[in-house]
Amino acid sequence: MTPKQARDIMYGWARSGKELTPEQRKMGLLYDLKDEVAIWWHIYEYGSNDPFWPDGCNLNLTRTHIMNDVDELKKLGEDHSDVIPHEVPETLMIPRSKYFDTRYNRFKNQQGQHVVVAGDQETLF
Repeated sequence: MTPKQARDIMYGWARSGKELTPEQRKMGLLYDLKDEVAIWWHIYEYGSNDPFWPDGCNLNLTRTHIMNDVDELKKLGEDHSDVIPHEVPETLMIPRSKYFDTRYNRFKNQQGQHVVVAGDQETLF
């Protein structure tokens, strides 16, 4: 069984009728963790195109997914807590995103929003 198949079964995307062994569950979680870390870095580098939420919300949501996978892996005896990124401001905007200007103006004009634009001085690590 491949790691992707183990992850699919683990999350119920593919119905096999079989229980996963702890090793298969670990494989699926590691595959999922690798995917989530790649997604986090992609959003951090290029921003997201989500019209309803700033990039910081999407980064923190992905961070939560990473933390859940790390917690599940700890229960199986593996510690990967070194891959958990730091929390970022919810209103963080990455200026390299495709629709940055449109999204920035939308969030900036919402009452009560204080939009933070990531720049050279913005360090997350």
